[in-house]
Amino acid sequence: MRSATSIEGQSAATLASHSLIGFAASEAGADEAAHLTRALYSAYFEDRQDIGDLTFLGTLAESHGLSRDAALACITSRDCFEMIISTEQHWAAQGIAGVPAFVLPNETLISGAVSIGELANQLS
Repeated sequence: MRSATSIEGQSAATLASHSLIGFAASEAGADEAAHLTRALYSAYFEDRQDIGDLTFLGTLAESHGLSRDAALACITSRDCFEMIISTEQHWAAQGIAGVPAFVLPNETLISGAVSIGELANQLS
């Protein structure tokens, strides 16, 4: 599983979360996937939830109007795993190795967490 490091050394497996976002997009559309993504960010960065925990993800799916059972079946399936890995490989080939990722008007790519100062310097 993929891991993301966050504040105070907390880390989370994100493959299941990415799979849930993909499931939400396919079942409920891009808008609902965006709402679910915001909920995952809030759960992880604000509430310090384990966004790799299947019980938590099932509850989150349900709270966004998705079937808990269908969501869990999808995010634990080999097909979903392969789709997420394929998507990750596509973006890695484009030079994106982390989030957030920005492509500036001068075509400069900023990938991954950077300081506010560094981002401001790149924008000027």
